[in-house]
Amino acid sequence: MKHLTLLAITFIVLAAVGCNETPSTAESDTTSDTSPQKPREPKMYDYTPSYSANFVAGSVEATETVMSLYRAWDDNKLDDVAGSFSDSVNMYFWDGSELVTTKDSMKAAMKSYRDNYSSMETKLNAVVSVKESEKNEEWVLVWLNEIRKDKSGKVDSTQMQETWGLDKNGKVRTLYQYGQTPAKPKK
Repeated sequence: MKHLTLLAITFIVLAAVGCNETPSTAESDTTSDTSPQKPREPKMYDYTPSYSANFVAGSVEATETVMSLYRAWDDNKLDDVAGSFSDSVNMYFWDGSELVTTKDSMKAAMKSYRDNYSSMETKLNAVVSVKESEKNEEWVLVWLNEIRKDKSGKVDSTQMQETWGLDKNGKVRTLYQYGQTPAKPKK
């Protein structure tokens, strides 16, 4: 699984960086044309994505917003998280459930769920912040393993990929979460 995660991370980073690079030429160009070149669009084979392939590196601030949410989650200090969310929030969880609510209700929902556990630990694998150029939207992609300990002492974990969408003010408006429970070791 670590190899697949590393491969996926490598592919996404290369794709994000590669979308903005222009091919270099072996011969030196003697012209003085310094106008910016539009990145080459990939061939889409008759698929029409809802987003372009023009993603660029996102902001440090977007990453910090999302990381502060993980820290508050792990430390069970959720009193100040409402300020990190936009007025309305849509969250789609790995178990198929979803939450469409306001930022004030989000804090209560997070606290209610978190109170089921005595501890949480987020182990990050990778974090990538990207911005889609045509829609001017910022996204933070996170690969992680969440380790939970319930109040009876039972420990469980989920490997996840989370995609956090931020609004124009840098507040979280969307979360798409994908996950799987790691396989139990064979005896």
